[in-house]
Amino acid sequence: VTESTELLEVVAFVFSIPISNAYAEKVFSHMEDVWSDKRNRLSVAMVKSELQVRLNFKLSCTEFKTFIEEQKPLIAAAKGNTKYRWKT
Repeated sequence: VTESTELLEVVAFVFSIPISNAYAEKVFSHMEDVWSDKRNRLSVAMVKSELQVRLNFKLSCTEFKTFIEEQKPLIAAAKGNTKYRWKT
């Protein structure tokens, strides 16, 4: 049982190694668009959030609009000042 467990761990490790760096290049390409000279005051957290939206949402603009309109707490939070620490 121990040998098969160790072998399974080795195989899992080997399969976790990416065969290409294309995804990382895609992330840096998007980051270059997000964090530009014009938008250089963005916090790391904001850049991270925008990249997560760009890379993980697969909705069309219309689908996203419909989805967001149904999220009342999210809309209220977006309209509030709590996200801005300096506006308390």
